[in-house]
Amino acid sequence: MNSEAPTPASSEWRCLRAKPKCEHLAARQVIALAPGEIETFCPRLRHRKKTSRGPVWFTEALFPGYVFTRCDWPLWQRAILATSGISGQVHFGNTVPTIPSGVIDDLRISIPGDEPLVVATPVLAGDEVEIGDGPLRGVTGTVTRVMPARERVAILLEFLGGTREIEVPLLSILGLRDIREGPIG
Repeated sequence: MNSEAPTPASSEWRCLRAKPKCEHLAARQVIALAPGEIETFCPRLRHRKKTSRGPVWFTEALFPGYVFTRCDWPLWQRAILATSGISGQVHFGNTVPTIPSGVIDDLRISIPGDEPLVVATPVLAGDEVEIGDGPLRGVTGTVTRVMPARERVAILLEFLGGTREIEVPLLSILGLRDIREGPIG
């Protein structure tokens, strides 16, 4: 038996399963049940990916398929679980885990507000990149220099029968490495 007094339900976060690609919509629906009484947390990331149409910005949940909520759970459980976009509560057998408030607070410090966190593809000298905009769209080359103050990069290209170094805006290139593969190193 735990001798400590139980933590009030309003300070415990719970993890809900959300329908794929609907996490932020489900979080809004849950809040709409009782603004001020129910809190949700559904951090999102925004990043560019290479597509057949060229570079496209995508917004995805940081925790795909999950939404975190804090409320008086016994009072709101039935309504929350019936909310559009919510498919259930995370549980392990009969055990329903809760998330300490400090964990969510730390995440909120890293990802403030309701807007997605923009993740730039890290580019270093030596990286293979593709030009995503302009007349050289689709051409690949190797980064030789990164000039963050000017927001430009120098790229070595095989062009017009020789090797040329050109400078392009940092936002016009796409890294060929997926940012979700992990840190460089």
